[in-house]
Amino acid sequence: MQSGIVIKSEAFLAALGRDWKLEIKPVQNLGTAMFGGQGIFLKEFHGRGLGFISGVGFISTLQLAQGEQVVVDTDVLLAFERTVSFDVEYVGSVWACCCGGLGFTNSILTGPGLVYLQSLPIQKLARTLNQYVRFSGGGRKKI
Repeated sequence: MQSGIVIKSEAFLAALGRDWKLEIKPVQNLGTAMFGGQGIFLKEFHGRGLGFISGVGFISTLQLAQGEQVVVDTDVLLAFERTVSFDVEYVGSVWACCCGGLGFTNSILTGPGLVYLQSLPIQKLARTLNQYVRFSGGGRKKI
């Protein structure tokens, strides 16, 4: 089996080497497409050389064994090897989602393979920084 990595589209930074290819593959089901954080298509890169991805906060890795499963917040999922199975599960209720500050789904990743997680998703960083942005005359922003 050819190696490769599935990444969030905003996480791709650069690739050095030969034969790098991007493959677009549809997700497994409608629920994953709507709530999986990856869209209706998964972006899969494979090739020889070095690939660079960009995340925010602390980047951690998990090496999943065959059949091992991990459940993570959909926003913290950065990338995973193409050998990893990806799905979503619905959590709590609409009430918990809207008023509890939690997402509506979590990502389920099943091994074998490597998973990359980020501690501070870009959306959360933007929301955090936005509370410190003030508008002044002329529509300019000052921090």
